[in-house]
Amino acid sequence: GTSDATVSIQNVVQSGYTVEVFGESPSLRVGENRLRIVVRDAATGQSVEADSASYALNMDMPGMQMQADAQLTRSMESTGEFEGTIRPTMGGEWIARVSAVVDGKKIEQAITINIEQ
Repeated sequence: GTSDATVSIQNVVQSGYTVEVFGESPSLRVGENRLRIVVRDAATGQSVEADSASYALNMDMPGMQMQADAQLTRSMESTGEFEGTIRPTMGGEWIARVSAVVDGKKIEQAITINIEQ
């Protein structure tokens, strides 16, 4: 199950909240990857209820725009946890953007990551 997604691959602290993305290994790879996004109170580390969460990959090369969006569903165990999969189609440098909405506040961060073949 998505419990395999235990390696932290992105961590954002904003507006008093932590949004952390977990994968199956330190790098995402071409094909299906399991993901988990956990939203917590930054001060206590406790999971908090999030209105929504998303994770998307974009590759912006001359003449080539590619995007992969994670298919996420809210976890049964926690209202601050989302799990699902993402399928990048090629290796190389992508921009990974995670976002979550908590209590009407949008927390968002984009970083550059390398997708393994």
